[in-house]
Amino acid sequence: MIGTAGVALVLAGCCGFRDTGLPPVENRCRDEIVILSAPPPRTYREVGTVTTPGGNADSAYDNYRRMQAGAAHLGGDAVILTDWRPEPSTDFWERPHVGVAIAYTVSQL
Repeated sequence: MIGTAGVALVLAGCCGFRDTGLPPVENRCRDEIVILSAPPPRTYREVGTVTTPGGNADSAYDNYRRMQAGAAHLGGDAVILTDWRPEPSTDFWERPHVGVAIAYTVSQL
């Protein structure tokens, strides 16, 4: 279950998918994209908006992966869900979602 604090879901392992869409900022691995329910404590910049359609035609897995792939295409490291609200009557990932793809910034010392 997703808690109110920032929760990250990370899939470990080898990347089986590399986004090659145009114009990618970097060639990111979809499997490395983290989905967050709140902004992270690290500094970041927004790189774009990502969405999932939800609905009966898409599985929860497809929606989760679509959110990851959208952020990978934009060169992001994570997605902050902007529409997060718990609804116990349905599977969270079967509903449509909107998020902001972010890329972590490296501090200049």
